[in-house]
Amino acid sequence: MADRRESGLGAVWPSLRESLLTLTFGDMKTAAGSAGLATESLSHVRQTSSSSGRSASKAELADAIDGLFNDLDPAAQNRVAACLITELLDRRPQVAERLGELLERRGWTLLNDEPVPLQLRLDAIPHMLPEPVQAGLLKAIRRYRDGDLDGAVTAIAGLIDTLTEEIYAAESLDDHRRTSFQERTIVAHRTRQRAFEASIATMDADERRRTWQAQDRAVNGAAEVLGAYRRNYADVHGAKPADDRIVQAALHAAIFLIRSLSEQRTRWHKRRFVAKDAVAASDG
Repeated sequence: MADRRESGLGAVWPSLRESLLTLTFGDMKTAAGSAGLATESLSHVRQTSSSSGRSASKAELADAIDGLFNDLDPAAQNRVAACLITELLDRRPQVAERLGELLERRGWTLLNDEPVPLQLRLDAIPHMLPEPVQAGLLKAIRRYRDGDLDGAVTAIAGLIDTLTEEIYAAESLDDHRRTSFQERTIVAHRTRQRAFEASIATMDADERRRTWQAQDRAVNGAAEVLGAYRRNYADVHGAKPADDRIVQAALHAAIFLIRSLSEQRTRWHKRRFVAKDAVAASDG
């Protein structure tokens, strides 16, 4: 597993300089201060047309801001980098595409203006999701990004809790909290059998039946896997520390279940994710 000090968001800091330099001199200082850097120590770095002192360039100010950042510990660097990305996109939305390209060179990308590690490989995520699930996915990603791996597993399992609760309520099923994580996932999935078989209506009846049974077994297996991660590694349930591989495996299992369950109700309110081709997909 890679050292998180090297793979954390703080490692992208050099990629932010180009976008930072698109701001005015004053806005550069303000954005850096809003991101959490002690820019009050840079009061001597000024841009002035007066003859009573040397005027600093934006490049010199960027160097001074780099110095403040480099003095931080890795956790603080991750936090400040995330905040500066938010500041840059709020102030200069037009830099989003270029900033995304630069972040990708260092193993990150942007999803809904949130920095996301490319190594999560979320290209299989559905393009349209119920809004509570969308919010939960971003929460899981932020926790992963910030090093809260147990919390990320909790948020990932929570995505399936949200979907199954919605389906149980929509289908007037029993209280979903009275069944195990795996069982309520299976029951929720089986409510979409008719829709699934309709989507493969060109198959003959026996083939449709076998395909549905295979899909049902796959959902059962994925729910069992995610349930095991939830019991052992989630911050609420588990006693064992998670690592990057556990979080990624839990998220991949959840993605399959999300795809299998999120098409269940067409009346859910949905919103499209915006992402790069390589990745289609955080604090609570």
